[in-house]
Amino acid sequence: MNMKLLRYVLLCLSVFLMAAAPAAGAQAKRTVKRPSAKPSSAKASEGQLQAVEVSAWAGKKFVLLEKPALYCEYGYELYSSPLMAAARAPIDTALFTKYRRARCDVFAGRTLTVVSAIKEKKGRGPEYGVTFSEPLSGKKLYVKTADNVYHEVAYAPDREAAEKRWLGKTVFAARGFITDFSGNNPVTVKVDLRDSLLVTGVKFGLTPLPAKPLWLMVESRAGAKGTIPLCFSWTNVAKKLRREGNAWDDDLYETSPAAFCEAGSAVWETINAHHVNVTMTREQVRMSWGRPLDMKKACEYYGAPRECWTYESQNLYFDEKELVGIEEKP
Repeated sequence: MNMKLLRYVLLCLSVFLMAAAPAAGAQAKRTVKRPSAKPSSAKASEGQLQAVEVSAWAGKKFVLLEKPALYCEYGYELYSSPLMAAARAPIDTALFTKYRRARCDVFAGRTLTVVSAIKEKKGRGPEYGVTFSEPLSGKKLYVKTADNVYHEVAYAPDREAAEKRWLGKTVFAARGFITDFSGNNPVTVKVDLRDSLLVTGVKFGLTPLPAKPLWLMVESRAGAKGTIPLCFSWTNVAKKLRREGNAWDDDLYETSPAAFCEAGSAVWETINAHHVNVTMTREQVRMSWGRPLDMKKACEYYGAPRECWTYESQNLYFDEKELVGIEEKP
């Protein structure tokens, strides 16, 4: 493995780990998954763009995300020929790398229009061969989807819709931190879930997978600055990653959590530390650990009927009112 590739892998790993903070229950730590924002659900259709599936991409516009220079040796996954790496025609090195892929320093930030998206039946599942046109170079660019998405582009209308919804307004970081991408390496800045953050800008950016290409530039009342990466719509998001509600629900709240999650100062301290304790309400648990992987209304816990929430490492049991049991999964 060459040094550039090794540095790329290590950086992707570090950012992935920052995408989840440690949480604990009954003395056990776990990966945090954030809750959906219930107050947002009433506004889910206001300005939100519905998913445009890849089969309907023809004529749609996408923005090619800027990649850090470290990752640009190979270029984008966009090829100069539908034959992709198997092509044998001479390479226009002013536009493409020696690997026949679009050069980052030429195409970064440019708007691409989809000419066609044709289903291919080879392999384990149907993927699409997508052809883009790029007007400044006059070239057509070719890519094959993975899980029916192409992660190096963002759906162009999402940015305008996000600016209309959030620019100049306050939001709340549902993951309990914002990310500073201004240096060579991303840095996380912890914020209280109840801290209001002013949205000062909206732009596209590239994150490790799963991609969150829409970046809200935010500033806290204390002067901390950073970014909340998210998806605005479910367009260009793999179906296996989609969930009910808005695409941003796990990343931000539009209303202060204090307005819909009642808790005293001690419980809020527990929530901000991403722990759960018995006697916490369902909303308090969701605020701390996020949406469970599974929910069952009819479970049994020590002989009594309970509601069970399943997380990666634990099962949580609730009575009609509150959390009554935490069980480590075998």
